[in-house]
Amino acid sequence: MSRDTAGLPDPNGWTLSRAPTIRTRLMVLVAATLLPVLVFAGAVIVEQARNERAELERRSEEIAAATNRLIDAHVLATEQALRVLAGLVPEAADGRAEFHRHAAETAARLGKAIVLLDRDGRHLVSTRAGADTGPPGRTDMAPLASAFAADRLVVTDLIGGTSTSGPVALVAVPVRRSGRTDMVLAAHMPPTDLDDVLREAGLPQPWIAAVVDRQGIFVARSHEPEIFLGTPARPELVAAAAGERMEGRFDNVTWEGVAQTNAFRRSAVTGWTAVIGIPHEVIAAPQRRAWALLATGAAFAGLALALAAFFANRIARPVRALQGAALALAHGEPPPPEPPRIRELVEVRQAFETAAAIVRERNAAQAELERTTALLAAVSASTPDLIYAKDRESRILIANEAVLAVIGKPLDAVKGSNDFYGDPAQAAAIRANDRAVMESGETQKLEETFTSPDGTTRVFLSTKSPMRDASGAVVGLVGVSTDITARKRREEHVELLMHELSHRTKNLLAVIQALARQLMRASSDPADFEQKFMARIQALARAHDLLVQQHWQGAQLADVVGAQLYPFVGGEGDRGRVALDGPPLMLRLEAVQNLSLVLHELATNASKYGALSVPTGTIAIAWRIDGDALVFEWREAGGPPVTPPTRRGFGHTIIERMLAQGLESEVSLEYPPEGARATLRIPRAQVATDTT
Repeated sequence: MSRDTAGLPDPNGWTLSRAPTIRTRLMVLVAATLLPVLVFAGAVIVEQARNERAELERRSEEIAAATNRLIDAHVLATEQALRVLAGLVPEAADGRAEFHRHAAETAARLGKAIVLLDRDGRHLVSTRAGADTGPPGRTDMAPLASAFAADRLVVTDLIGGTSTSGPVALVAVPVRRSGRTDMVLAAHMPPTDLDDVLREAGLPQPWIAAVVDRQGIFVARSHEPEIFLGTPARPELVAAAAGERMEGRFDNVTWEGVAQTNAFRRSAVTGWTAVIGIPHEVIAAPQRRAWALLATGAAFAGLALALAAFFANRIARPVRALQGAALALAHGEPPPPEPPRIRELVEVRQAFETAAAIVRERNAAQAELERTTALLAAVSASTPDLIYAKDRESRILIANEAVLAVIGKPLDAVKGSNDFYGDPAQAAAIRANDRAVMESGETQKLEETFTSPDGTTRVFLSTKSPMRDASGAVVGLVGVSTDITARKRREEHVELLMHELSHRTKNLLAVIQALARQLMRASSDPADFEQKFMARIQALARAHDLLVQQHWQGAQLADVVGAQLYPFVGGEGDRGRVALDGPPLMLRLEAVQNLSLVLHELATNASKYGALSVPTGTIAIAWRIDGDALVFEWREAGGPPVTPPTRRGFGHTIIERMLAQGLESEVSLEYPPEGARATLRIPRAQVATDTT
């Protein structure tokens, strides 16, 4: 209270202050405390709801893509079987009985009917009819016309037919004979073949998924497929299936009356469109939860304000009573005997009673201020982050120890200066960033590069905010810069690893393609091809297990030999049949991959015809560094008498292809009666490290 002629006098002659009351201040304090929290929480809740919706939409797009991939895999597997079968179509009609047998075996394996059609749609061979009675029926060839124009896979929309009990799609490949295409080999694919596709794609409940052909006819549907398969979809879905866009989104109402948001993606293989629908109920659920949480927060805020008003009244009464104690002390009289019931007011009353207590409290406050100031200075000095302030000309005003350590100069040398950069380009970039922050008046996060006097180049993530004077004008900036050099290097390392992985994957695919081509020529039938191909793939897999263990840096030669041979010698007790002799050598990746296939071929031959075909046979393997080459020797003993092969087998071809061509190595194969021998001379460049 003070004598103030501008105030309103009370009966005692004192002026009543126009300042806000305790009740007002307390309610403002509660509101000021809660409002930022509510705003922040509301923003977080709304953003979370938005992110949840975006995640639902992204998930629907992923499931649509997964559904297409599953259907494409199913169709491409059928195409592969049909192309193999197409190579067996006889030139003359009298060979069709034998072809019918092959077609029936393939149809049984695929679980699909297969039919051989001429240009007029006549069924020349059909697995739905006996080979001796003649194939019945005729098929409309309009959907398959493109198969005669180009050597490519044709997948039709759903069609009906007398040979089927319901609508089916045809997966067809052309049959070329004597340089022309005059027949088509087709497999029937009823919609029921795709029953498991939507389940495998990971469809949540209560989402609805469907696959439609190019005409908008349901090929698969997660809800009531027995009703909807083969029937037209809703117009919005038909428009998506027939439109120019390969993927996108649209809203519609399903035949069951469910309003939903849909993600669609069209397959480049089949031309069919997968559609994943999320009911609007599911889409709107995060938003409803957000509003419910915001309403709850607002209710709690209202309750807090009511409690603030209540407690403010409880505080205001003893404060007004304290006025009498202040007047009494001012006149040298003792205060009223009844003390206030609030601890803080009791302390104020005690402060009135003794000036010494006021001094002590003031001194204590000053000491606390000094301690806090020292603590802040210590934090600023010890933090690894760079903390600084600059004026409009980017001259240093304040800098902590971390800044001075990076600059390499004391504060006196850099304060008031902006000429402490060693690299002019870096200096120009940093000053340009400073100007952008001060001119925009907004806080910005920037990546900046700085080279210290010792030549160390660092990358910093700088958060710079404009610094304003009392009038609000921007007079400089304050900034905090965090050293992210290590993080940037990790990111660059990850990017390098991704490029390396891509390169390795392409190399592996090239090896697998070469194997497949060679095996197709050397295999007598698909089953033989599958057995041989899978054996080589397993050999590659074992080699790649070793590479993964060594982080793709290569593998120990002894480990490569063991990985490929031990599967052929039985249990742990039989490993003594294989003797290894050679120094520790780390092979490079290409050598591991190619040598693994060669060892697999040698071990396969040994298990069929050589030392590993009898219990007493042994194999001695030795290697050494000889000049600029790694010499690898294979010696078999104790097996059946060996006779030189009369022709070059597939294994011989693989050995020469993998080593002679793949690694530019020399290969020598010998067949003395006591056991087969192989000597390989591999360039020493394929050895990553050795002990020689």
